[in-house]
Amino acid sequence: MNQKRRQYRKHFVEEILNGKKLKYPIKKWALNHQTSFNHKFTNSTTDYPITSEIVAVMIKDFGYTKTEQNGEVILRKTK
Repeated sequence: MNQKRRQYRKHFVEEILNGKKLKYPIKKWALNHQTSFNHKFTNSTTDYPITSEIVAVMIKDFGYTKTEQNGEVILRKTK
């Protein structure tokens, strides 16, 4: 049985800081919130949590919402 792999989509965080919209990769967000994960964060390819784990923590513990735009996944903080 031949299964198709899901197409990879880049994941970003969008936040507004001092009136400016910032957009950055979710791995950077995870690095800034290391205590929320059970990882060492010493090597970005092997010691970081996987994307789905980061997204789950952002939604469950920090109140972010996930939307898709132009083939990208954007996580924004709900108010």
